[in-house]
Amino acid sequence: MQDKVPFFNAPIYLQNKSQIGKVDEILGPINEVYFSVKMGEGMVATSFQKGDKVYIAGDKLLPIERFLPKPKVAGGTSPLILFLKYVVNVHRRHY
Repeated sequence: MQDKVPFFNAPIYLQNKSQIGKVDEILGPINEVYFSVKMGEGMVATSFQKGDKVYIAGDKLLPIERFLPKPKVAGGTSPLILFLKYVVNVHRRHY
């Protein structure tokens, strides 16, 4: 899961697929993501120990690339900028 980030409120399960809670907060640097779990009704956090495994559905994870800066495209100009430059040039010719 090192290259994924969980959705907020994504359900968290035990190995037997019983839901124990939902993702509450996402913490840590982008290369070392942690999350806290808001325990579901009837669940007690003290019943879990360090190292206990929990599970999350794959469709409740986002690729880490969504949170990284996008590389700039060399020589790339957005269509909106090109259109605005065109409009400015057309108006300059008429005045």
